[in-house]
This record gives sequence, C-alpha cells and structure tokens, in this order.
Amino acid sequence: MYTQFSVAFSTDLGGSNVEGKKVPYLVSITVNSKPFCGGSIIADRWILTAAHCFSGNMVKNAAVRVETNNFTASGTLYRIDRAIAHETFFPGAFRDDAGLLRLRSPLKFGERVKKIELLLQIVPNNATLTLVGRGSISQDRKKPKITQIIKAKNIALKLCRKMQPDAIYPGHLCTFAKKGKGVCDGDSGGPVVWYGRQVGIVSWSKGCAAGYSDVHARISYFLPWIKATIAANSD
Repeated sequence: MYTQFSVAFSTDLGGSNVEGKKVPYLVSITVNSKPFCGGSIIADRWILTAAHCFSGNMVKNAAVRVETNNFTASGTLYRIDRAIAHETFFPGAFRDDAGLLRLRSPLKFGERVKKIELLLQIVPNNATLTLVGRGSISQDRKKPKITQIIKAKNIALKLCRKMQPDAIYPGHLCTFAKKGKGVCDGDSGGPVVWYGRQVGIVSWSKGCAAGYSDVHARISYFLPWIKATIAANSD
C-alpha cells in the first residue's frame, strides 16, 4: 500500500492480505469498470471518499463495487447519482480533500456489506491506526489480488510538517509506519481506522512509501460537513 502524491491511493506497500469477510465497509470506486479509488460505506446510500477521486463528469461512468476483498471476485456494482466535494477543496494542495458519493439505490447490508461509524474524537498522537486499501504494492505499480492492510502511527501535525515538504493543514491527519511501508496509487479515498471507527480518509503522500508521512483528511474536522451534506441531499 503505497501512494503517489497526485494519484489515487493504493492501500499499501508493505501491507498484508485482508481475509474473508473483514473490512465490509470498504468499497472500490470504478470508472469505466476500472478500479480507481477506495471509499467507505457510511450509510445505505452514502460513500465517503477523497474529493480528488472524482470530478463533475464522473457520475455517468462511475460505480461503487462492494462485497468482495478479492480482485478475481466480481462483487456487486452500485451506480452513483451524485458526487459532492467539500466546498473548500483545493486540488493543488489536497486541502479539504473530503467527498461524498450518493448511490442511486440503497445498499443491501449483510456480512460482507456494512457501514463504518465515524469518530468525532481527535486521535491521540502515537496511536496505532489501520489503513485499508487496494492500491499498488510495489514501486513498479503492481496491483494486489487481495485487499491490503497496514498499521501506522498517528503523528502530530507539527512533526508531520517537518517530515513532509508540502503544505499540511488543520484538517489533515498524518500517519507514518516506516520507509517502504505506506499508501500508494489507488489507495486514495480509503478509510483510516482506529478501534473499528473511521478517523481519516486517505488523501496523498509524497511518493509511495518513500519515507515521508502519509496525509489524510481528518474525520473529526469534516464530520459536521458530512452530516450537513447528507441531510441536505436526502431527497
């Protein structure tokens, strides 16, 4: 799982396979049937992801795949009818990189399809977080057959700014495992989890596991916007 600065996140370089029915909240966002980004189920019609994972014209060509951790299994596709980026999202700096996708029809929940709760609490420094995704697993951009998972430490924004040459904002949450272990192409939009609840959205990194911190949108910062946006688009 390992992520390039300006591309979609791939859940981990240096990760391990997710087996069976674990992480039932993870989805794969596809464009023209090709996996592009990750996302998480937060309600029966709502997927949380990174704003940079979509643009205004993506809806007609995009879908959400659920119910599988294995790339060789088809899972179930759900079409998207609305894509909403945070109003202050700034693509060049990946600032406020939070987005929501509304599905045309409700998900059918079961053992392999479940929502994840969002955590308002601010994560303490040095807490061990879990990153889940389906991005590249090597420098040559090899894709995994199975969803990947890694553990990484939450690091303070002050330290993150020292490790990371690009801008870090209050809405960010930073993690670091070690050089050679981190997010990569295709991981963007996937969930960062702490004790079973989502605390971040994978956003970007300077290279794939190149020794820099991985940067995510922090749930506690965006939760009021998430709730308000869903309420305003419940028609």
